[in-house]
Amino acid sequence: MSPRTEPASTCERRFWFAEQIGAGTRSVLLHIEIDGLVDEIALAEALRAVCARHEALRTGFALRGTALVREVHAGQGGPELVRLPPDVGLADVPRVLTAVPFDLAGGSLIRVGLRGGDLFVVVHHIVFDGLSGQVFTEDLAAAYRQAFDTGRADLGVSDRRPEPVIAAPRRALLERHWRARLDGVPELPDLGAPTTLRELTRGTVVEHEWSRPAEEAGRLRAYARRAGMSVFTLALWAFASALGEVGGADDFCVGTVFADRPPGADHEIGCMINMLPIRVVGAGRDGGLARVWESTVDALTHSELPIEDIVAACAPGNRRRMPLYQATLLYQSWPRVDHDAGPARLRSRPVSPRGGYAEVLLEVRDGERWQGVFQAPEHAGWASRLDALSTAFSARLDGAGRP
Repeated sequence: MSPRTEPASTCERRFWFAEQIGAGTRSVLLHIEIDGLVDEIALAEALRAVCARHEALRTGFALRGTALVREVHAGQGGPELVRLPPDVGLADVPRVLTAVPFDLAGGSLIRVGLRGGDLFVVVHHIVFDGLSGQVFTEDLAAAYRQAFDTGRADLGVSDRRPEPVIAAPRRALLERHWRARLDGVPELPDLGAPTTLRELTRGTVVEHEWSRPAEEAGRLRAYARRAGMSVFTLALWAFASALGEVGGADDFCVGTVFADRPPGADHEIGCMINMLPIRVVGAGRDGGLARVWESTVDALTHSELPIEDIVAACAPGNRRRMPLYQATLLYQSWPRVDHDAGPARLRSRPVSPRGGYAEVLLEVRDGERWQGVFQAPEHAGWASRLDALSTAFSARLDGAGRP
């Protein structure tokens, strides 16, 4: 049966282009813990049922003339369940499962490995975002329960929601707004090692892990509520303040991922995200937190415009570095719950982002405690400053809301 062909979404075109710059650098790793009986036959059937339900997991991408299209294949089979050796560590899983690189046109952009009670799923980012991991885990648990009980799993097929269309007057308003908001925004200091987008995607990334205890995370959430702002804004303010302290910057943009899901797509697997460049001015000075909150609300209010269109409207095309923002904040706050899977319970475990997404990146996982990583490409100027950045970030959080 020939695949169904339809135009690729804006987000899919973004990740297809990123693949052309740095092949094999844009995939998501999902780690699912299986607590209980691991029946490989039932698990393989459950994986087949999840792929049959979600079109994104059986979609390929190809150029037709100058247009990128998605080709949706019929749900006939699932991914091969690969047994991983016991000595394969978490960091090595993507390399092992993608020893044969993804073929974006092939329509099977998912690889699955099993090591004891740990299931590892590597999916190309073009069809999978962070929230998709939670959807995948929940659906896999339901399918595993069915497969164990009856030998067969059927979750039905989830309709894919169309990408929202921005009306021409609204688009013109958004372009004018972003041009005015980002006019003259400076680049983040590169600390003596300017990095091109191609170098970012292909270089080795160094990391610095950080965490805050549960009682401190609770205090910060309470402070954000009293101040009438989001916890995300508190993290952004502390990050921007630390960037200013370590790098000597007072005015720059921080890019952050925004879940851009159309209504009704909460339980759909796919890549439905946008990047928002949030301009922060004087984050480390008096009144900085209030200014960051105002900038965050402003960006979210005008978030429909894809980042490509924001860049086209605001940035010159001859910059070697990432346009508009060179620092990124990834904030995750979705709950990670246990899912009933019949003879087992399934839960997803946090995994740090893979690949170079910015000259300096902060990941914040807001769960029982705050934790995450700072990342920078090995040869970028920020790589040697991650310890100092983490110290400055933690100091800002420690002082937040205290007299």
